[in-house]
This record gives sequence, structure tokens and C-alpha cells, in this order.
Amino acid sequence: MSNLFSWPPPKRKIKIITVVPVSILLVEQTLYEKTLLIGWLARALAMFRVDEVILFRDSESSYEDLEVMNDILNYLLIPPYIRKYVVGRKDTLRYVGLLPPLNISTHPLLSDNIELLPIREGVVLDVRGFLAKVYVGLRDYVVAEIPRDFSNGIRVGSRVLIKITKKKPLRGVIVDAESSPWYIGYKVVVADNIEKIINILRDPNVVGVLTTKSGNDTYSVVKEVIEKGVRTLILLFGNHKKDFNELIGHEYSTLFNDLVKFKINTIPFQGVRSVRTVEAIYSTLAVVNELLYMLETYKH
Repeated sequence: MSNLFSWPPPKRKIKIITVVPVSILLVEQTLYEKTLLIGWLARALAMFRVDEVILFRDSESSYEDLEVMNDILNYLLIPPYIRKYVVGRKDTLRYVGLLPPLNISTHPLLSDNIELLPIREGVVLDVRGFLAKVYVGLRDYVVAEIPRDFSNGIRVGSRVLIKITKKKPLRGVIVDAESSPWYIGYKVVVADNIEKIINILRDPNVVGVLTTKSGNDTYSVVKEVIEKGVRTLILLFGNHKKDFNELIGHEYSTLFNDLVKFKINTIPFQGVRSVRTVEAIYSTLAVVNELLYMLETYKH
């Protein structure tokens, strides 16, 4: 088998954050169409192991579309076997049944080997002291130890990650996402103003990259990111009409240009007049994913 595939997939060495303006939903007229678009966005984020997606509510977007995007992206992260426990009825989720599943590592099948996939997501059904009864999609419940650091936050109905420590009977311990050596899905963050994104870009361990048709080749940018030992790469996407820097307002343009030095174009000589955001996300993440692997491997 190729050494380019392993399951569960490893966590990234360099964190990837994508910033997506909510106004990308303007091209779709109905909730049905918006839902399908968000579903394909979620697949791209999970497929290319994006750590975090920031939903930027730009001036061209609405709070209603922000709610739709936030609700659906978070819904798809929930394993199908616990959705009935943790998801109530919401109008924003009316068409989510039409979407393809993410099938990330925390969405295991009943037939999956526990030894190969020892970390599962579940819902807490009962709490007794430092023990919790957790449903993780198996025929039996897991009795899981609650570390003292978690004791104040674990209650009936909580979603938790369980590391299976014993198969018969099922035993485990509740763990946090950071302790997992594997990729377990993206995190959704809402930025209702540009200041939140600006503050992230000010971090010296963060490199911001603007995706635009007037950008440069991706290889040189990713190579420099790796050579600098940067820990986080932020990819900034625009909507169907404007690049990200055109959406943030004139008063922030100088500061943004000072913070974001890199611009890339991952579709050289595109064959269509305009590339939609989700299309740009797929192409950009595919190229960046490949280059990160190749350059990190070559470096070592």
C-alpha cells in the first residue's frame, strides 16, 4: 500500500486555517442551494485536514446566512450515531439529510476495529462522580473515566472524545482534541468583524496568504513558510466578485497589506472568467496539501 495513505490520518505539523466570507452564499437563492454549497465546503475542509475555518461576516453578507453556514458546518462534524441526542430541530438544518457524510476518523463504522480507531466521539448519558456512561455508536456503552481537569464541564448531553482502553467490557477515558495524534475534523470560528482576523495575523508564528488571480506561484510561498518554521498558515479567500482584501473596508487596507505579504494563484491561466470560492478552496487546499507534504519530507 502507498505510504501516502494511513487511517486514521495524522495531525498536521503546520496548522491550516481558512478564512471564508459568508457572502459566498449570495450566489445561491434558496436554503436548499446554500445547504449543498456548504456541504461541499465542509468536504473540502475535512478532506484536506483544515484545522480551523473562520466564517467572516463581511459587509455584503447577512446574519441569516452566517447562522446557516455555522449551523451546517458544525452539524456535519457530529457523528451520525449521536445526532439524535444532541441536535434539535432547526430550520437551518432542513436539507442536511441530502449532504454527503464527512466520514472523518471520529465517525467510525460499527465494523471498524477499535484497536485501529481507539478514539471515538460520543454523548454522555449519565455521570457518577468521576465516571461517565457514554454512547459511542457501539452495541455497548463505554464506562469512561473523567480526568479531574474535565470534571466541571462534563454533564449529561455533553459531546466528548473517548479513548478506548479496554474492549471487553468497554472502558475508556475522556480526552481533549489536542491530545489526539490524528486529524479529527475542523473547528468552526465566527468572526463578525475584521479586527478578530487582524489580531490573529499579528501573531509572529502566523503567516497570512491571500488567494487571488493576481497572485504568485504557490511553491515559493509554502517553501518560505516551512523554512521560517511558521506554525500556522492562514488562507484568505474572497467571494465570487471580490478578493478578501477588497471585502474588509478601506480603513483596514494599509494594515492588512502590512500583515499579509503573500499572494498566491493556484489556478494559473484559469479557463473560466471567474472561479467561485468553493472551487478556489478545493484547488488551493489540494496544492498546499501536496506542497506541504513534499517540502516537509524533503526538509527532513
